[in-house]
Amino acid sequence: MVGSSPMNTADIEPIRATGLLAAMYRTRSTSRSAFPASGTIPSATNPARLGAQGRQGCQNDFLAGIHLQPAGKNLYGWVRHRGSAVATREGWFPGEPCWVDLYTGDIPKARSFYQAVLGWRPGEQAEQFGGYFQFFLEESPVAGGMATGPGAAPPDAWYLYLAARDTAETLALGIEHGATVAVPAMQVAELGTMGTMIDPGGAVIGVWAPMQFIGFARVDEPGAPRWFELHTGAYEASLDFYRAVFGWELSAVDTSGGPRYSTAAQQGRPFAGILEDTESSPRWEVRFGVKDTDAAVAAALANGGSQRREVEDGPWGRVGHIADTTGVPFIVQSFSWGPWAG
Repeated sequence: MVGSSPMNTADIEPIRATGLLAAMYRTRSTSRSAFPASGTIPSATNPARLGAQGRQGCQNDFLAGIHLQPAGKNLYGWVRHRGSAVATREGWFPGEPCWVDLYTGDIPKARSFYQAVLGWRPGEQAEQFGGYFQFFLEESPVAGGMATGPGAAPPDAWYLYLAARDTAETLALGIEHGATVAVPAMQVAELGTMGTMIDPGGAVIGVWAPMQFIGFARVDEPGAPRWFELHTGAYEASLDFYRAVFGWELSAVDTSGGPRYSTAAQQGRPFAGILEDTESSPRWEVRFGVKDTDAAVAAALANGGSQRREVEDGPWGRVGHIADTTGVPFIVQSFSWGPWAG
């Protein structure tokens, strides 16, 4: 029986695994367990331990896997590479953002657009998963892509997934707190179990319980997801929902009389925001890091995208609001600190 109290994150271990994510709506579901008890996969099946010859035996780079780094992790599962500013993740705490998918009506244009704007390498499309593919930052998967058909659901947009230990239980808890399930818990090959629901404010949120794929391995750097923001007219209901279902630690921000805003954290690490927005449709908006915001906006315009508002300076970097070739909105932001500060 699923309880209705917020999850206690004080002693939570990060969810760890390796592999690659597959499609959402076009994959058959099974009734198998959503997540192994240990949170890891056996070393014999870990693609990181197969070596070059073993990895060449995979069907394509969609199934080649990402490398698990077993040493050097801190509390949040970070692995810092010696002599590099890059840090990768080997796991996510339940409730943290772990993956984003782009649903688009024009796959060829999307592949070239995001390659030009964010420097991503689009991977091969996997026909066994309905043409699903991944975008890579160097060799690390950072996002997925899937085609939508005329009049098909879901509409063109970026969709966010939050990590969970058990997708079915998380969806059931979501229902108790006012959500509607859009896609029931569904196992995707041996990679993990996904599901989606519509939160009390009307925004779509995905749930991912990993088996062989944790999600994106790199965040908060140029070319990687950086921040996630919920726009909602149901501000208080959304705070209650994400606190109860995903165990978020929420802190109100002083907006000097402007729309209310709260930041979300897990284990003390901020990763998302909730904005009171009564003027636009409810949605999760994804922010990607870039070295140069103006250059990224110019690249978007040169490759069929559009600019939604003027570029502006913010406390954490210069911000550009743009949309891709089919009108999917997202944000690019440079860095005001660290090795990528301009």
